[in-house]
Amino acid sequence: MAALLWAGPDAVASHETAAALWGMTGAAPELHVTAPRRLTSPPCGVQAHVATLAKRDRGKLRAVAVTSPARTLLDVASRCGGDSLLTLVERSVIDGIVSPAQLRDVVGRNPGRRGSRRLIQALGPATSSALERRVEAILRGSRLPPFVREHEVGPYRLDFAWPDRRVGLEADGRRWHSSAPDFERDRAKHNFLVDRGWQVWTVTWRDLDDPARCLSSIEKGLYGQVGDSQHAAYSATPTGSW
Repeated sequence: MAALLWAGPDAVASHETAAALWGMTGAAPELHVTAPRRLTSPPCGVQAHVATLAKRDRGKLRAVAVTSPARTLLDVASRCGGDSLLTLVERSVIDGIVSPAQLRDVVGRNPGRRGSRRLIQALGPATSSALERRVEAILRGSRLPPFVREHEVGPYRLDFAWPDRRVGLEADGRRWHSSAPDFERDRAKHNFLVDRGWQVWTVTWRDLDDPARCLSSIEKGLYGQVGDSQHAAYSATPTGSW
């Protein structure tokens, strides 16, 4: 509030500050404000940006003037990319903070702005790939037995599998834009696998808030139904930080 009072009546909290206010991220080390005019000599710890915002790109949150969620992600995309942006976009949509349509709208109204292309890419199919890479890193960092990638079972394919135990794991980064046909295909696949004795777990970005819990569930699938002398040799506890 103090930074906005300094910046003037038309200023809004933006960038990483707005992302923290919307609950997309944790608190940022610096305060970001955006105003329609150039602000000189900002106070220590404040970054000032210049932009004329459309009405739909402005809002209020707990009495604080702030950029809309869609505009916030566009601003953040101008400063970061890769898996960090993919994760941020995925989770923001899953949590209902913003919709894909709102993100496409803000990009369409700012086609040449830095970060527009990154944001569009984050809305594409690469999201699932980013989740799969994260899940694979977690599995490789654990003491679970080796897995098989892209294991085929009949007409279907499992992202990760332990074929000898008929245990599979699917990295589902598509839930926030799944259509009715997608849902039906997923159910048909699940029923096909269960009918053939497979146990299948699904992991989303939200599940990765507690990776140890995910690993514990997989471990139960691997060892819960059978006696295994090797069980004592394995642990779902990760070998490093998550």
